[in-house]
Amino acid sequence: MVAREQGQSSQPSTRSLSFAPTRWSLVLAASGQERASLEELCARYWYPVYAYGRRAGLAPESAESFTRHCFHEIFEHRIATLQAQRPVRFREWLLAELRRCMAQDWPPPCALAPSRLPQPPLPLTQYEERHLRESRDTIAPEQGFRRSFAIEVLHRAQERVRAEALEAGHQTMYGQLERFLTDEPTSVDYTELAQSLHTSPMVLRIAIGRLRERFRELVDAELAETITDQTELASERRALRELLADGSDPPPS
Repeated sequence: MVAREQGQSSQPSTRSLSFAPTRWSLVLAASGQERASLEELCARYWYPVYAYGRRAGLAPESAESFTRHCFHEIFEHRIATLQAQRPVRFREWLLAELRRCMAQDWPPPCALAPSRLPQPPLPLTQYEERHLRESRDTIAPEQGFRRSFAIEVLHRAQERVRAEALEAGHQTMYGQLERFLTDEPTSVDYTELAQSLHTSPMVLRIAIGRLRERFRELVDAELAETITDQTELASERRALRELLADGSDPPPS
């Protein structure tokens, strides 16, 4: 990775985000029939829904049950209402659905058998461990959901950068540089890393700059999947920065 970077320009990448039809725009364009895209979006953001339930006072098992029942309700009944509503942002539509589910009797009097409910992508213990790391404040469930959603966007982009580095065979160098996806490196960092990686600070500046640029591109790609057109992307970037500036933790590793 270092050798390849030495022969390249230090100019930032000029690749632009290709705004093909997104998962959320596909859901809306299909008059509520694009269930697979909606299920994929919900699976991506399972944790923010679980965290909403926990911040609302539910115990871990109850929060998991709430998440599964809420997604079942969305998939089986609420998807049909989307064409009339035409919500622009998946994030805010999902939050409105959570409020609606929480306002109903809970647990539901005629709860479905667990086998008929959507399955969580990860074990309950992993969601709970993350919740305990991220819930040291006392913000309301709604604000906690928005913050968890923002952290999940960064986490997914980080995982994609890591996968690209592994595929290219740069896992060792990436392991040293990953923390600079969200933290600005200092001159001391450059000096110490250059010694550790047996390269020059200038080469590291180029490598870290390109890594951060790719991370920003992938954050944009994740955000784009949850909106209906490119004109909303700038406002979603601003919302992401505001949510993360309010004392939130970095993306989980």
